[in-house]
Amino acid sequence: MEFDREHIAWACRTLREMKGWTQQSLSEESGVSQRAIEKIEGAHVTPQMQTLLSLARAFDVDMKAFRKAPQEEIDRFTAEVQQKLERTVKVPLRRIQSASDFMSLGHSWDGAMTDMASINDAALTRCAELVDVFQQLDGIWPDWGEAERARYSLELAATIHELETLGVAFLVGEFRRQHESRSGSAECIAFLMFTPLERAKHLEIGLVVIDPPWRPVTSYMATTAPAG
Repeated sequence: MEFDREHIAWACRTLREMKGWTQQSLSEESGVSQRAIEKIEGAHVTPQMQTLLSLARAFDVDMKAFRKAPQEEIDRFTAEVQQKLERTVKVPLRRIQSASDFMSLGHSWDGAMTDMASINDAALTRCAELVDVFQQLDGIWPDWGEAERARYSLELAATIHELETLGVAFLVGEFRRQHESRSGSAECIAFLMFTPLERAKHLEIGLVVIDPPWRPVTSYMATTAPAG
């Protein structure tokens, strides 16, 4: 298996950006120091096999992702990544902890992302219950009166507090999407995410892929990649 530092640098940057991670986030996920990641992405070093294995596990990819492939393979992979990024939005995330945080959520919900491998069974059960609640609220939450929303927000905040005692944070991000075949204004959507508390401290951006018939108003390709 042939490894080339320039290709490894490109693959590492591409995979990291697809995950929406900073170099610090990748360091925490892989156990590879941030300084080493900086050198790898700058093509200053050829990583040891153990380092590549650690990065591959963090990205959840096969080691061959770092192998120098024929140009047509690289071109095909690059085209696939670009097409996906054109339908991807970077979503700034904020942690939801209080009733007032819930009161500000006046949109429809897009879905939930849960880091299942890092969350225990008890917390996963609570996450699933919350997802069910938000599915029931989808589309009707903005129409409720303030008093009704305040009462329900207090109940949801209590559930989130319980979830945090189990080591899980609840984050929300907002993005805009537009129907491909309809004219008119874009709609605002709230994206829900559950993740371990420790990871939430450093997680500022989420990536959402918008499937047809919807398209992003501003795609990942039109924004700046996460800083190192």
